[in-house]
Amino acid sequence: MLKATLLGHQSWAIADDSTALLVDPVITRTFGNSELVRFEIWPPREVILDQIPDLAAIVITNEHLDHFHLESLALLRDRVSQLYVAHLFPAVAEEAARQLGFEVCRLPTDTEVSIGTLKLTFLPPDFAQIPTWESRCSSPRITTSDRTQQVVVQSDTLLKPDAALTASIVIATHNGQLRPTGWKGGLDNAIESSRSTELDILRELAVSYLAPFERTGLVTFSGGSYRHLPRRHAPFEMSDFAVLADKLNSLSFGHRFHGLHPGETLAADGTLSTVSWIAPAKPLVSDGTFTDRLPGDLSIGPIVASTEPAEDVLNVVLTGLSGLDRLIAATDFGQRIVDVNHWMGANVAGDERFVIHLRQPDGKDIACFYDINEARFLRPIPSPSVVQLALSVPFGMSCWVQDLAKVFDGTIQIWELATTAALQWYPGESRYSPIGFLFEALSEPLRPALTRVTYERVLRRCSMNATPA
Repeated sequence: MLKATLLGHQSWAIADDSTALLVDPVITRTFGNSELVRFEIWPPREVILDQIPDLAAIVITNEHLDHFHLESLALLRDRVSQLYVAHLFPAVAEEAARQLGFEVCRLPTDTEVSIGTLKLTFLPPDFAQIPTWESRCSSPRITTSDRTQQVVVQSDTLLKPDAALTASIVIATHNGQLRPTGWKGGLDNAIESSRSTELDILRELAVSYLAPFERTGLVTFSGGSYRHLPRRHAPFEMSDFAVLADKLNSLSFGHRFHGLHPGETLAADGTLSTVSWIAPAKPLVSDGTFTDRLPGDLSIGPIVASTEPAEDVLNVVLTGLSGLDRLIAATDFGQRIVDVNHWMGANVAGDERFVIHLRQPDGKDIACFYDINEARFLRPIPSPSVVQLALSVPFGMSCWVQDLAKVFDGTIQIWELATTAALQWYPGESRYSPIGFLFEALSEPLRPALTRVTYERVLRRCSMNATPA
């Protein structure tokens, strides 16, 4: 019998009676590539390493830091040697896995390989529907040797709606959890009054994600199951998967939904059970430390304490921005900037369409405007408030200068900044947003040298057995 066990967040064990695979394993209490900001798996749990069943291989669906977790891989390298990735997996990430001692097997799309009594195939994403930074995400299909049972992990992406797939279990990535009312950050639009509704998310999970499947048996979820350390806001709305499944089942979408907690197993025949090697745990911090709503000036606290000379920190940021100048002009985001000529009822000049607002520890905030006519960032000037900027500039991002400097020197990654200590505003879709642009511009394939610096820090921690909880 084919079974899927949730380890937490995006991590799964897929097994039949003879062979077990781990998909995107995070087996520590937290994840993140920096020690400065961590994300606690939620609900909190402990994976008991020496009780994990014998493993035939690890499957990695993409390089995002909550899927490709070097600290967890370091803990597993004595248990399993083979690691399977799809053909678009970045070379710099493969290099890091090999440094840990893994044999990395790069599998072409729609090519099947046998692993013990199971068969693995990576399904390609629907490139027409997804933002660029998710174009390297591949969805593994794991089947029994007789092909009678299948698990498809729809990982951080969308599959082609006409794919006509069959699956006993579909694991749909639920990245649509709503942040609490009043909180903005990450890809959220800080000035947009409309928010995704509960019905939007239910429709996405029950209709859009399942459109590629000609026949499905059971549906469950992963994704969004983490909390910031330190806490930034209250828990995501719609983050209890059991409650979410009950709502979907009550709407009679024609599928049977199951919401699992870490340690729970869903079998292809619909039976539920629990494993002994994943145990509930107490939260790492209390829940009384987050801010319910952002202040009126939309300020977010920094990740990094300011200890370096202010001039040096700013120079790192300005150098980093200068490396993005020409790239902006060549992207869909850059074209979107060019196309938006009116904002808040007024015409906008070519040098007032995109701005990066930098908060400074001395309170003298500055703004770096991008000039579309010259395809470059202008010299920083004293900045009005974020609210004033948002009323006059269509595209903008705000963060602390020292945090962005740490992105440009590889200490933290853009995902870690975007989800904790940055906000933005923009018209239209999030794929054409400032942070959406940075997700791609600073990604592992486009900036392998920068990513290598990040990975080397993590690998040094691993070699010293200093893996965070």
